[in-house]
Amino acid sequence: MSFSLNPLQTDGSRTRATPQAAAQGHVQMGAFRTQVEDYPAGIPRFASLIGSHPAFNVCRRFSTVRARLLLLKQDKVTRLEKSLMDTDANETRLLFLGSSRRDTNSTRLGILTELDAALKDLDNFVMRNFQVGEMPSAPAHIVTSLRNWVEGNGSIAHEETEFLDYGHDLFTTVKYADGATSLLKPWIHGIVVRFSDLFGKPARTGISRDEHVYIFSESMLHLATRTLIALILVAILPVPIFIMHTISSNLLRVLCTFLAMLFLLAGISCLSDARTAEIFIAAATYATVLVVFLSGGAPIA
Repeated sequence: MSFSLNPLQTDGSRTRATPQAAAQGHVQMGAFRTQVEDYPAGIPRFASLIGSHPAFNVCRRFSTVRARLLLLKQDKVTRLEKSLMDTDANETRLLFLGSSRRDTNSTRLGILTELDAALKDLDNFVMRNFQVGEMPSAPAHIVTSLRNWVEGNGSIAHEETEFLDYGHDLFTTVKYADGATSLLKPWIHGIVVRFSDLFGKPARTGISRDEHVYIFSESMLHLATRTLIALILVAILPVPIFIMHTISSNLLRVLCTFLAMLFLLAGISCLSDARTAEIFIAAATYATVLVVFLSGGAPIA
């Protein structure tokens, strides 16, 4: 699904939750809830909205805090390492250094035990940081939608939603297929919202009864996004071929081929997660097609 949570009423004022609306907006406790408004206003309703789709599951990375803890844990291992080296350097019984089985130096054994625990803690923390760092950043339109919903309802303490103000530090559990999809889908969704009256209610899902909440079918938006990408490719990729067909100068044809390759590589690199080998294969294939027209020079049938 795709989202646009717009708290603005038709007259431009903000929607506010009232006791009467709250009483009408949710069903009795213990009843089966299917829509966001079925939950009590406040944190329960906000949690219902976030849980309605994975895209709303945004969270702070706490990057600065993680870096601070990493420095502390790393420094602890460093201090223990230095203590171990000092203990080895001051060892008077060389037999203990030559055989770990015969080593009865309690100080060294204690340091090694602490080192094992500290390294285990550091390794686990590094792996957790790696997993969190791999999470994609939260799209700006998702964060804006959640902030609009919170401001429009006005029933949640600001301190408990201020994490939405750290847009650069937020991540989501949803990973888009590629960069082009993540860029075009919000734009298409904005168009659908603007002309929502033309699409009618069937295009919207039943997650919310709020007329200012637009949650459309993900399959519809995905189809529209892929169709738009296909139209862009059909419109752009053949352009160099038609240009080369209209010019007779070999130098200009070579320049046209070079520019077409440059734009193709830039587009693939910026709008997709393609690997280097995949980019090379795509570029080589496209270059082959252009070279055929460059060397042929015959009119297009």
